[in-house]
Amino acid sequence: MIVNHNKYVHQLINIAAKCSQESNFDGAINCYQKILGLQPHRADMYLKLGDTFKKQQQLDRAISAYQQSIDLQPEQPPWVYQALGNMLIEQQKYDRAISFYQDLIELHPCCASEAYIKIGDIYHQQDKFFIAKSFWKKARWERVLLNVNRVIDCIRQYFATQGKLRSIDILDNGCEHTGQQ
Repeated sequence: MIVNHNKYVHQLINIAAKCSQESNFDGAINCYQKILGLQPHRADMYLKLGDTFKKQQQLDRAISAYQQSIDLQPEQPPWVYQALGNMLIEQQKYDRAISFYQDLIELHPCCASEAYIKIGDIYHQQDKFFIAKSFWKKARWERVLLNVNRVIDCIRQYFATQGKLRSIDILDNGCEHTGQQ
């Protein structure tokens, strides 16, 4: 019976994927909900459900699905926290958005610069200019630290390979987050 159960879930996953490709979002949602009814601890299915709700602009339901995924598995990829923050900004739920950006910084320090920029933007929208400026400064420092760490990694790689690097990343240090000088 377990084999049939798993086979049924696999079929539902395939049907949901096909429905999504054909923009049949209601069909995909139905499949994801059936899967979660059978396997409620599938964080990956909550992500797919959230993506589908987001495509339909059902932000409350998308946020709820993403949150359930995080509750099951907190170490989600950065895009999940970014998506949550962005949707909450769209709904003007700034405190919750900031909370998700702070979680992003804690779990994915390499994303700190962009998260600090978003937090600064939120405070700027609320006319809290000094607080916004402080977060934008943090973003700049995080970017500098990230770039310094990249240089250190390149130097380590250089010495580890005795100067025979196969490839090297080019570092553009000194640019703002806009990518312009």
